[in-house]
Amino acid sequence: GNDEDIPLTEAFEWPKGRYGLPKSIYGCPKTFGVSWETGFRYHDTEDDGTENQRSDIFHLAANFSEDGISHEFCIKDDIDGEGDWPSGKYCIYKRGASCPANLKEGFVMWDDENTDNQNDKGGALPAGQYTEDTKIYFCCSTTGYVENQISLPAKRPFFLFAYESARCQKVLNMKVT
Repeated sequence: GNDEDIPLTEAFEWPKGRYGLPKSIYGCPKTFGVSWETGFRYHDTEDDGTENQRSDIFHLAANFSEDGISHEFCIKDDIDGEGDWPSGKYCIYKRGASCPANLKEGFVMWDDENTDNQNDKGGALPAGQYTEDTKIYFCCSTTGYVENQISLPAKRPFFLFAYESARCQKVLNMKVT
């Protein structure tokens, strides 16, 4: 059988496993049976005269100032869910000791302020190290194609991280920005 002959239907539940997504200005994803925990990280960035920047169109729950960046997380701690993460080119936050099935681990490290560091954190966080610097672990789908739509719950806007390109993973019944 050829999988491409089967019409894709929108998923009603999030895939199984523990993981996180960036919190958006619309809140955490809305889904039956999943309660998302929230958390935040404040990065005290270098005071060397360069400003923290973001694009004009910005949909994440985050604050940028000349002193630092605060961003928020939506964390799914319940391992129950519907199926595995579909193949594509995207990343999510890692939560717990291992990535969900079929996803590969990676990380990003931020070199935060060295003098009078004011880093802060609270609530549910992705796997990582939250000290005077910040290291956050990700789980990435590295197989599949960014242009092939994947099926995830589309009840409220949510965000995945792009992987290997600036292009966003296409998701059934969602507009990509």
